[in-house]
Amino acid sequence: MKISAVKIAVAGFLSVTALTGCATRTVIVARPGPPIAGVVVAGDGPREQWVPGHWVWRPYWGRYVWVRGHWR
Repeated sequence: MKISAVKIAVAGFLSVTALTGCATRTVIVARPGPPIAGVVVAGDGPREQWVPGHWVWRPYWGRYVWVRGHWR
């Protein structure tokens, strides 16, 4: 029984396509950077000190949350 070149080519093609599903995939998950901070107007008093607000990553929510600044 002779095996034709077409049958060999089809068998090779099917084996290659069957093995492509076995390839491993790498997924990289990165946290996004914090957003840009807002603008704050300074106070008038000499003893007042502004503690600036900042962004804090909250893993529970999966996002950054703005913590407001305050005068001390």
